[in-house]
Order: sequence, then C-alpha cells, then structure tokens
Amino acid sequence: MNFESSPGWDAIDNILNKVYSNQKPEHFAPETPFNLGGSDPLDGVSVYYDKENGFYHYITYGLTELHQKESDNDEYSGWGFELTFKLKSNSKMNNAPKWPVNMLQEIAKIVFDKELEFDEFHTLSSSPITSEKSSINGLLFILDNQLGERDSEYGKFKFLQIFGLTEKEFDGITNKTIDRRDLIKKEQVKNPLLITDINKSI
Repeated sequence: MNFESSPGWDAIDNILNKVYSNQKPEHFAPETPFNLGGSDPLDGVSVYYDKENGFYHYITYGLTELHQKESDNDEYSGWGFELTFKLKSNSKMNNAPKWPVNMLQEIAKIVFDKELEFDEFHTLSSSPITSEKSSINGLLFILDNQLGERDSEYGKFKFLQIFGLTEKEFDGITNKTIDRRDLIKKEQVKNPLLITDINKSI
C-alpha cells in the first residue's frame, strides 16, 4: 500500500532529526509489510548511534498511526506510544545488533495480539532478552527522557523506553520488595539516560 504522505512517520522523524542533528539512521523494515500478510506488526525500527554516551538508540514505527487516522480516538495516535531502547555499545560491536529489533517486534505483537497498552513503570518478563549471555531477565517501561511526550496530526503519544532488569531486580519488583520508581531514581544517578547494559552485574 502506497501513501502520498505519512504525517505520523514524519512527526517521529522530525523529533529525531532535532535530537541527532540529521544523522542518517540504520533502518530495519520487514520484508513483507504487516498489512500484506507479514508477521511483524511494526513498519520498521530506526537505530541511531550516540557516540558521546556510547549507546545505540532504537525507535519503533507502527504503534502510532503513521499514514492515516484509523481509530475513533482523536486524542491519541494509535496505541498512544512508540517504543525505544538504549543499548550500551562495546568494542565488539561494529554495527547495531539486530536482536533488539526482533525484541521490539515481539513486544509489538503482544500489544496487537493481546491489546495491551503499556505505560510508564509497567513490567514484562523476558528470559533472557538476547541470545547472548546476559543477566537481563526482565523489562521495565519508562518515559524516554530524550524524546518524551509528543503530538502528531493524528493525536498525542509518548516514547516508552525499555530498560533491562536483572533477575534480582525483576523478582524484587514482582514480589514488591523493590519499589520500581526508587530503583529508577537510584539508577539515574549513575546512568541518567537509562542505557541498558546486557553485561550488567547481578
């Protein structure tokens, strides 16, 4: 399906162009679009590299309305959010890893299939988030403090960032021995952008 204009997509691009000074991102798009029978619900995922802070920034396209207004809700665009993920880079990474793209597609499937509207401080189990050896076994949704809440022609939306939790942190939140908001406040003292390190110590 071809669209002459995509105001929702352009709204996301305009925000990212300001944050990354028109850096051309690496973009991952499914071979077969979802509306043509593909299994991946997102139209794509763009990845920017923040050299100063040493991380890859993944941003989804497709949980908001990108090409036309489809819902009856004029206040929000689509599900009301797009997902982001900040992955700490290391010397072994020559390019942005692909596994976070697959992870974001899988979370999007949960949203569409189960009609789950994630929001700030919601959690999701994931064991583990990558095929690589990692201590990260859970996910916490927070507001991306670089991108925040925005408006498009089709309604408002927020950028929900995924932050990786160790098994100990995730179990503590689940068992209510750890307050999720306090955990984030403490983490931001040393990690203000809440970058996920898959080699984070337990």
